[in-house]
Amino acid sequence: MDEVSEISIEQLAALAFKNKWFIVLSAVLGLLAAFALSMFVFEKKYESSVKLYVYTPPSEQQSPSVDMNALNYAQKVVNTYIEMLSTRKFRNKIIEETQLDYGEEDLRKMIKFETLNQTEVFMVTVTSPKPEHSHDIANAINSLAPVTISEIEESARLKNVDEAVFDDAPVSPNFRINIIIGVIAGLGVSVLIVFFKDLFDNKIKNGEDVANKYGLNILAEIADISKLERTKG
Repeated sequence: MDEVSEISIEQLAALAFKNKWFIVLSAVLGLLAAFALSMFVFEKKYESSVKLYVYTPPSEQQSPSVDMNALNYAQKVVNTYIEMLSTRKFRNKIIEETQLDYGEEDLRKMIKFETLNQTEVFMVTVTSPKPEHSHDIANAINSLAPVTISEIEESARLKNVDEAVFDDAPVSPNFRINIIIGVIAGLGVSVLIVFFKDLFDNKIKNGEDVANKYGLNILAEIADISKLERTKG
């Protein structure tokens, strides 16, 4: 079995420089492909969010028999209220309020609850294919959530911290990241093609190739004879 000769960094650099235009072209094609996919193929997503504050009267916040620090208790209350809003019943109320063409399961995937720094504040983020839909659903949550919570627990109160803001800039796909990935992919594929093409190229091009492949000393070389000169003979 023949040993595979090692290729130095200098040889790789020379090989890349020799094929520089092919590599540059591949990088540009990767960039254009990533842009086209991001613009015309990948589905755009838009977000809108609201922040809500959970308030419970101090007299009802904590039982004297329970030794619990306020921070842990606040986190427990917020998680409990999030669970109350993560129900099919609440999602169906949103559908009825917005009159949008989404099913209850669709809303479950579109709505995300997030506690903020273990406080009494939590954020609700809505992600949908249209910015106006995200905004409408977030507004519906903002208006329906306090009523829903008070219906379940009379002492509970939800207060709005941040209103839903309309944003027509998509959160995905990320054009910048996709374009960077496209350029890197184009460069990587072109470099691999150039490398393997050279690795499996067994043609003898000059005396140096003969010396490297067979370990022979070259005494002299015959100059290249052009096709025109060969036809004259």
